[in-house]
Amino acid sequence: MEIEDAPLGALLLPSEYRDLIYELKPNLDTCFHQVRVLTNSQGLRSPVTYAQPKPPGLYRILLLGDSQTFGWGVSYSETFGALLATELSSRGRAVEVVNAGIPGYNTTQEAAFLKYYGSGYQPDCVLVLFIGNDFGLPTFLLDPSKAPVPASYVLELLKKTARSWSGPPKPVSTDPWEAVDESLFDWVSEEEMARVPEAYRHMVGVSGYRRALGSLAETAKSWGVPIVNFADYRMLDPPLVDELVRLHESLGIVRPEFQYPVRMRYWLNRRDPHLNPAGHKILAERMLKGLEEEGVCRPQ
Repeated sequence: MEIEDAPLGALLLPSEYRDLIYELKPNLDTCFHQVRVLTNSQGLRSPVTYAQPKPPGLYRILLLGDSQTFGWGVSYSETFGALLATELSSRGRAVEVVNAGIPGYNTTQEAAFLKYYGSGYQPDCVLVLFIGNDFGLPTFLLDPSKAPVPASYVLELLKKTARSWSGPPKPVSTDPWEAVDESLFDWVSEEEMARVPEAYRHMVGVSGYRRALGSLAETAKSWGVPIVNFADYRMLDPPLVDELVRLHESLGIVRPEFQYPVRMRYWLNRRDPHLNPAGHKILAERMLKGLEEEGVCRPQ
């Protein structure tokens, strides 16, 4: 018997922090996209509550992201965060990965989560998974009645932004499962920015992303812990990529060589490009490789 899914809104509650906008409800036990979703008393997707203060000898990684990090449509044990924890723990050190992924978050919200809640977890390392739609508006707004978003803008955010540079040549394939989810590389153009409600302009577009990176770096630096941004910029304009690379270097944010698994074979299904278990597995493998090559977030 198929269990009825809870809508996304039923998993969320308004946040007291303006730039967070919303958070996951604590102590949930529900069905969402045909998988069981549990949240702990801290409002994070986890079957356990994370000890505060952190137990002695435990190496803790704080994982920031959106619905892909949350694990949309896959069981908790299949998420790349859980897979990272299992692999790192197998190397002889107690490792815990705190999954702070919230569906619909952009980088500004992730930076706000780190600022307001991160210190309580006492992380030894912070990982961020960037998705191209992180340049856009959050899934929910504070008060849509006071800050209406033009329907045309919302529709355009669901499409790939037109640019003069179309990215590297794509291999030709007759296999439909070789299709690429290009929406993962969407970003907000200057023309679109002009139509974003005033209350949210600081959160979106390249300028909003720059500010969010600065906030992430400042918070992590204040604790003396490394911050790693897994960001695949393949589809952005080369001048923008160069600028973002320099920004990471100046802020002290580690950005490993990394490619997000974008092929349709890693989707939940042909209509939903959220990662399936195979996608989460390859994502975890690529993240581990990046961390090893950069020599960061390696429990000793």
